[in-house]
Amino acid sequence: MKVSKKQRGELEAIVRSRSCPASESLRARMMLLAAEGESNRQIALRFDIKPQVVGEWRRRFEQSGCEGLKDRARSGRPAEITPGVKRRIVNAVCRKPPKGLGRWSVRSLADKLGI
Repeated sequence: MKVSKKQRGELEAIVRSRSCPASESLRARMMLLAAEGESNRQIALRFDIKPQVVGEWRRRFEQSGCEGLKDRARSGRPAEITPGVKRRIVNAVCRKPPKGLGRWSVRSLADKLGI
């Protein structure tokens, strides 16, 4: 697999980064090995994954560069608490609980906020 100097630098930066997710760093390491001429099978053996997985990440890298190594957005269950309600909860918890309570409970908080 051919990798430009710029892409190699980006991949190496991802591998060195402490703020990148570990999964992204692993994918960058796989692409660096692919650029050195290792086969999907060799890379897969090294990381104990299937060669098809290496091939999929190689394809995504070839199509989208380093952006292709990031996790795609996943659908999921929508948040049940809106940011506004979350803010109200945090504000309430940071204040003293009502008289007669030593601390906030889930029920007392829900009663106080009407949620």
